[in-house]
Amino acid sequence: TPKEILDLHERLGQKQLSDADIELLQSALHTILVLMNAVQHKTQSIKTLLRRIFGPTSEKSSDLFQAETGNPPVTEATEQKTDDQGSGEQDPPPGKADRRKKRKRTKPKPKGHGRRKAEEYTGSQKQRVENPQLQAGQKCPACDVGRLYPLPDGKLLTMDASMPITATLFECERLRCNACSVIFTASPPGHVASHKYTPKVGNMIAFFKYAAGLPFHRLEVLQQMVGVPISASVQHEQVKQAANYYWPVLSALQQYGAQGQIFHNDDTMMRILEVIRENQQDRPVSDPADDKQPKRSVFTTGILAVNGKHKVALFHTDTRHAGENLADLLKHRDCHEPPPIQMCDALSRNIPKDHDLKVAHCLVHARRQFVDILESFPQQSQHVIDLIGRVYKNEEEALESKL
Repeated sequence: TPKEILDLHERLGQKQLSDADIELLQSALHTILVLMNAVQHKTQSIKTLLRRIFGPTSEKSSDLFQAETGNPPVTEATEQKTDDQGSGEQDPPPGKADRRKKRKRTKPKPKGHGRRKAEEYTGSQKQRVENPQLQAGQKCPACDVGRLYPLPDGKLLTMDASMPITATLFECERLRCNACSVIFTASPPGHVASHKYTPKVGNMIAFFKYAAGLPFHRLEVLQQMVGVPISASVQHEQVKQAANYYWPVLSALQQYGAQGQIFHNDDTMMRILEVIRENQQDRPVSDPADDKQPKRSVFTTGILAVNGKHKVALFHTDTRHAGENLADLLKHRDCHEPPPIQMCDALSRNIPKDHDLKVAHCLVHARRQFVDILESFPQQSQHVIDLIGRVYKNEEEALESKL
């Protein structure tokens, strides 16, 4: 109580402490330590929350150690000192920033830097333009002596624009007989499909939705602005119909990706209205917070399979997590293939069960944990971050040497 603390303070001044006073003093010191740890944890939690909301400002070692701890950035001298105490290396190579500066100074700019070659426009429509007045083998009209011979065609690129979904309104003429009232309607051109939506519509909507990340409602607003309205519900129907034709492609990608040598997988929370309604129906209204009731979470899992020089990206949105989806993919793997490498963070649900894998956890996530506690444990965190920096340096040198 406050009175006991005041009495203890008075006896401390008189240097008269009993066994009960010593026990009370130990209890007070323990309480102070608990409060200090709570304050540090709260401060760290707030920083983590702010980083998730606004994103990290910088996680470079030089910026961290100057801004967070006030210590000077790690230089070759500090690395030399650490090497003498630890690994024994005497002459460490220059840092990553030094190598980048050296490459910038020595590597000349390539010719045509900043401009794309005509061969890069693989999706462009090609139209060859012939000279209507001259042909190869004719006499030169300029000197009237030599003969013309062909050269590689000159390139002239022009670009145009159109909306994702366009519409053509055919106004077919109709005639009626004033005697028998029979109506005669002009037929549309032969290339016009009998259905309102061509198969390209579903493919284009799916491309903008799942490849470009444009939601259905935003595309609906965009189409409404240009006078070609198509609602979000109709977009979903068109994508669903188009998806039926791509199941063989998905099966082939799964079969090919399952033979990969490296797998990256992770998942994020997702919302499916049907599953949310099922969870609400299964959970009684009288006890909505009962954890014993069955409740299914929804995840979107991303799996990147690296098979030789090719990469296969697969996405699954359902009630299974990343480990379960990867386990389903590995069922298509040839049993004679060696165990692949799995790259993921340390979350337990990312690991598939009953499969032989070489698990390599994400070093970026591990490093970020030490960045979060840098202010509370500056020396220990800096030591670990320096060691991880050496791993990054070795990786960069291996990539440059194509090892």
